[in-house]
Amino acid sequence: MVILKAIGAFFVKIWRWIKETAWVQPLLIVGTIFAVIFSIPYITKWMQSFAGEGNGQFFKNYDLSLQNERFVLGEVNSDADKMTQSLYEYTTKAYDDAQTKTTTANDYVGFTKQYGEKFFVVFYKEENTASNNIETGLKYLSEKWDNAQYNMSANDDTFIPFSLKAVNTSYIADNDNDEEIKLAGSPSAFQRYLYTNSNLFNVAGPELYKASYQTRASVSENSYDQFALNNTSSSTSDPLKDFPLPCVCLVDFTQKAISQGRAGLSEILFTVSGDSDLSRATLLLNMWNHTDDYSTTNLFTKQL
Repeated sequence: MVILKAIGAFFVKIWRWIKETAWVQPLLIVGTIFAVIFSIPYITKWMQSFAGEGNGQFFKNYDLSLQNERFVLGEVNSDADKMTQSLYEYTTKAYDDAQTKTTTANDYVGFTKQYGEKFFVVFYKEENTASNNIETGLKYLSEKWDNAQYNMSANDDTFIPFSLKAVNTSYIADNDNDEEIKLAGSPSAFQRYLYTNSNLFNVAGPELYKASYQTRASVSENSYDQFALNNTSSSTSDPLKDFPLPCVCLVDFTQKAISQGRAGLSEILFTVSGDSDLSRATLLLNMWNHTDDYSTTNLFTKQL
């Protein structure tokens, strides 16, 4: 008790000195103002973490983990590996079947029963403006999903809920502590993922270039080469490091997509432009609907 009184008396003396010393007060006021100004970015980030806005907070709800990622071709360990390898199996089937258009949704049930019939896949980086644009657009779209009042109507034959799988390419897996992985210049968890699952990207890149959502005139051909892990224009000559980030893809195994030869990993956007959450969400919904960015024509009605 005596100690507490002594501490209290010490602070009372400091406060009395501040009140009686005129030149200290302006300094404290100015210091407080600067402290508040410099704290604003941290306060904003803290508030966003509760709102799930930007910086990967919303994406964490849909995380497809890279935990246990190894740098061994064909060794499937992480959740992201398992989904991607299954997607490769059924996407290659869909690409092969696109010419006949005789398959049905039942032919892909091995994938859709576990992962869903239709969903977005986003590869994003933390603390990245372009990734944040994709994130806020997808968050807005999820909140207004299939809401005609906001002109957010999906054109699926039956209702399909908003669905997303997000891969954090900045992720540092626990096994990065392994001595083997800690070597200088060793690949990141995401680079190891690309190496393990290169077969999907090798196959999908050329197909997305031919039937991309955004017309080829608006997207650099290099982006598709980089996505396919086949970038010959880069001075780094390291396709694992040249992968275009961020990017958002659409996986579609609905009967409508199958009948039109558009099933599997079917669309990609390398940027989500727009000056508002609404405009970015609209762009993403257009991709979900396979609608041409430069017209209101539904690509499902076109001769593919």
